[in-house]
Formats: sequence, structure tokens, C-alpha cells
Amino acid sequence: MAIRRFAIPDLTSRLSRYGKDQPVFPSLFVSHGTPMIALSTPEEDLYVAALHELGQALPKPKAVVVVSAHLATGDDAISVNSSHQLLAFHDFGGFPGKLYMERYDCPGDPALAAEIVGALASAGMNAAIEKSPTIDHGVWVPLKHLFPKADVPVVQVSLPYPDRPQMTLKLGKVLGAFRQKGVLLLGSGGAVHNLQDLKWHEKSAKGQARAQEFEDWLLEKLKKKDVESLMNYEEEAPHAAWAHPTAEHLFPLFFTVGSALEGDEVHTLTQGIEYGSLSMFSFLMS
Repeated sequence: MAIRRFAIPDLTSRLSRYGKDQPVFPSLFVSHGTPMIALSTPEEDLYVAALHELGQALPKPKAVVVVSAHLATGDDAISVNSSHQLLAFHDFGGFPGKLYMERYDCPGDPALAAEIVGALASAGMNAAIEKSPTIDHGVWVPLKHLFPKADVPVVQVSLPYPDRPQMTLKLGKVLGAFRQKGVLLLGSGGAVHNLQDLKWHEKSAKGQARAQEFEDWLLEKLKKKDVESLMNYEEEAPHAAWAHPTAEHLFPLFFTVGSALEGDEVHTLTQGIEYGSLSMFSFLMS
């Protein structure tokens, strides 16, 4: 299926539903695709256009807290980046040279990082401050289109993996409270992420049926708020082992699901398969 873009919901009422003095920011999941997304423009790519429009529709958040598939640690050693300044890390190879010239230099938020560590500790989760100067492409590529001025502070929290998804769900539940403190939460991964069958030079290649079936199953369970089925995706979802030979790109979706607040609904931003086996399904929880 070709990429489909959906309308951005009216965020004015969603942000103020707990009162004007306590706006609640959304929680977002993006399938971040290939690093080449960094070079795309809203005029030529519907996925990029959706991120661009969302960034314009949102008021400027105090910070963005990101859980990316490309920074995974065990559940007993969650890291929270407290660096004052962050730089894009080109953690990939084999792409055109101009991609490695792309930059995303943004501020961090050490005070927020410390607050997150405290919240996780209070919930019985082992977290520690880490000072890293870089953010991986699962962080900076989507943020480049959401907030192109790179003027929103970023705090990256590591993904608790390869533990069962319940720990990532709990991470989202703990950090969901920060949505009412001016913080946008972002889970960055991939709804279907099979690189073995990827057609690298055919972005518009027809998506495999099993990729579409797995993506459709995810959307159905999200709309129904069937968290139990999502946690048991390996047994219940069609083609689960094929869609995710390794699960680190799916786990950030559980972070976004866990961060849901009362009254939240799932709003699809983009849906569809590129390169035959790479989903670009992204949604907003608000």
C-alpha cells in the first residue's frame, strides 16, 4: 500500500481538556523509516509533510522526551541523557555522502533528565543519568521535520530491551505524567521492520501483504485500546516473527501506548508500506 496521510486532529481542544492552566501534550509514535527521510521535503514525501504539519499545529513544548529503537539497554539499567547540548550521530552506513552532512544540534534539559530519573526510581525502575553528546537517527531524523529550528530541548531515555514489552509499557506509564508538564513524548521505531526482505532501491515497491496485515492488526488493537493483545503480539498478531525478526523497533510503540492518559484517543498520522517491508505507520495519542 502506498503511504497515506491523515488529517491532523484539532489539537486546541485536546491540549486544553484538563483546563487552560494545565495543557496536556500528546504522545507520539513514529515509524522513522530509513535515514534518507532526513533529506526529504514536505512537498515530495507525505510522511514528512505529516510531521511538518504536526510540528506547526503544536505549541512549542518545554521539551521532547524520546525513546528510540537505536538506544536499547536492559530494563535494570535505563539511561537518561542529561547533556546540555546534543548533536546528530550518523549511526548508519552505505548511504549517499550528502546524508552525512545533515546536522541537528539541539539543546538538552539536565533538570528534566534528573526529574525523570527520580520518577522512574519512585516507580521501582533502575535509571541513571548519562551524559552523551549525541542522539541517534531514530531521534534526530523525525525531530528534524517536527521541529526544524532545533530549538526544543531533547531528553533521550533508553529503551528497556530485550525484556518483555511490559517494562516498556511501564516506562510509558511513568513518563505519561510529564505530558501535563509541557513535555511531548515520542516513541521512535517501526511498526513493521523487516530488513531482510527490504527492496532498498524501490521506495515505492508494493508492500507485502503480510506487512500490511501486521500493520492493520496493530491499528485495530490500538483503536480498541486492547493493550493485552498488544502485549501478546508474538502469539496473536499475524506474521509477527516476519514483521519483527528482532523486536527493538516495535517496542517504542509500547512506550507510547503506556503513556496514554484518560480520555486519549488514537489519531493515525500516516499508514502504509515502503520498500516492500518497511512500515511508515505513525500515530498520535491525545
